[in-house]
Amino acid sequence: MKAYLAAVPPGPRSMLKRLRTQIHAAAPTSVDGFTYQMPCLRIDDRPLIWYAAFTRHVSLFPMTPPVVRPLAKELRGYETSKGTLMIPFDKPLSGALANLSLSASGIRNDCSGLQ
Repeated sequence: MKAYLAAVPPGPRSMLKRLRTQIHAAAPTSVDGFTYQMPCLRIDDRPLIWYAAFTRHVSLFPMTPPVVRPLAKELRGYETSKGTLMIPFDKPLSGALANLSLSASGIRNDCSGLQ
């Protein structure tokens, strides 16, 4: 994971670190991991949520329809696609929204929302 973050430019790297902190605060028993060539947070050795940097945005995965639907109002202005929430560098995700996304998926301190 350190090598991944080191390869990301400073602005997006800062955003990824902020997202990681926000997600970890919402799921305090989570630990850092790396799968699918992306950093993630894991609980009980199972992926909880992934985050990655791209050319114009960072993304959170998985942002499935059961997660996105209840957050439709809060996600207005963010681009979503199947399984992904894209967060432009100039419009960071709030900590409250990161917390809501985990709560909406049914993930508290287990991975039940991913099954």
